[in-house]
Amino acid sequence: YEEKAKLVGICFGHQMIAEALGGKCEKSPRGWGVGVKKVKIISRKYWMKPELDSCSLIVSHLDQVCDLPAGSEVLGTSEHCPNAMFALGDRFLGIQGHPEFTPAYAEALMLLRQDRIGRSAVEEARKTLGGKVHREIIARWIENFLKGAS
Repeated sequence: YEEKAKLVGICFGHQMIAEALGGKCEKSPRGWGVGVKKVKIISRKYWMKPELDSCSLIVSHLDQVCDLPAGSEVLGTSEHCPNAMFALGDRFLGIQGHPEFTPAYAEALMLLRQDRIGRSAVEEARKTLGGKVHREIIARWIENFLKGAS
């Protein structure tokens, strides 16, 4: 922060950025977020090219950002996670979802954690893994954000 470096946080990193800058994280009242979730884009930035009205991302989390740091802006929200994507100026970007996960990896992780997540939640989440996931577009957004590209 003091060096004015750009930083992107994914999932736990998203939560750590929020906490480090004065926000707050806690367990979701909705329980585990697993599988593919749709994130509605509610604020667009110049680096969010190509533009999307919503994106689908693989998620795997129990904790989430409930209070954002001062000066932050929510960029994307979902039914499960109201602060699914946020930015603090042009320096910090937080994404709760996992653009780096493949559906096969997400499925293996859910099965490994099934006793913690719950069998029925895992079964429902597995059904979502065959749908469209915007991994490449979100990766491009992250690259554009870090480069300051429009």
